Amino acid sequence: MGRVLLILVLIGSLVGCGEKTDENDTDQLNALFLNIAEAIITGKDVPHDTEYGLKYVRQRIGDSTIEKAVTPPTLKRVNPSVHVDSLQVNALYKINGALFNTKWHFKRNEEGTEWTLMGPTVRDIKGHDLVYNTEDVLIACLDNMSWDAFNALEPDMGWESSDDLLLLLEKTFNALVDNDIGSLMFLTAPGALVRADEEGTDITHLISDYLPDRKFDPEGTTEYLKDQIRHTADIMKYCQADAKEVLPYVHAYSIDSMPEYCIRVSLSITFTRPEKNLGITVGERSMKGFIVDWSAARVNEKWFMDSLLINCLVTDMAKGLYKP
Repeated sequence: MGRVLLILVLIGSLVGCGEKTDENDTDQLNALFLNIAEAIITGKDVPHDTEYGLKYVRQRIGDSTIEKAVTPPTLKRVNPSVHVDSLQVNALYKINGALFNTKWHFKRNEEGTEWTLMGPTVRDIKGHDLVYNTEDVLIACLDNMSWDAFNALEPDMGWESSDDLLLLLEKTFNALVDNDIGSLMFLTAPGALVRADEEGTDITHLISDYLPDRKFDPEGTTEYLKDQIRHTADIMKYCQADAKEVLPYVHAYSIDSMPEYCIRVSLSITFTRPEKNLGITVGERSMKGFIVDWSAARVNEKWFMDSLLINCLVTDMAKGLYKP
């Protein structure tokens, strides 16, 4: 017994000697953001893969637009009690009426202590791309709405500043868990469009700037929110979790500031345990990892949620129990 105890103590000592992961990673992530943006803007020390990936986009849209589209949002780590293994940030930019999607992918190094940044990649959204990015088009429509139409919406739709984004995330997540479609109509960009349509705003006219052959479908837009409710119910049931157990993951990050031309930002966050051979437990269920995807729009200095989805990374043995 004494020998077993000694071995356990030695193992614990070895684990404790490893470099500890710093989950207060705001400074590191934002520094990587700014370094890559500055390199692209100045043309100095741009990683070869990044410069090669931007070469043809730069030729199409020009240096000035590239500079605007690689100016990143500023992240804020809110909950450092959960371990983040990878983070993808997507931002939608509307520049001179045209739409651009920029993606940055952060990943931990092999030791799990430092972040590395891949990208960014910039894509100009036009033509057939718009058909497959209808959420981006709807956000752009909301941004195109007249002040009168926008102000006709209920005054408590969205918030005045990014400081309230955590409250918006929490209220949206609770509405999804509670199957509360009524609240989602006040909290989300799709809900804002449906309510604007009910107020008599011609949403189809706004869509025609990007998709001339499309009409606004309020029933389909409402169904988009109901699909998020159904998906949330499936994952919560699988995890046997309540909202309080999942909320720390939803609250991992917030947005501290948004660049001028950015109208929508989305985060895809993967949570694991620092010891990668061990699973993570959410609620009553152990799994390989847990994922939170959310997107939010900033329109006229107000924030709206677009979508908020949770998901699981499961082992092969668990796939029979898991309903995606």
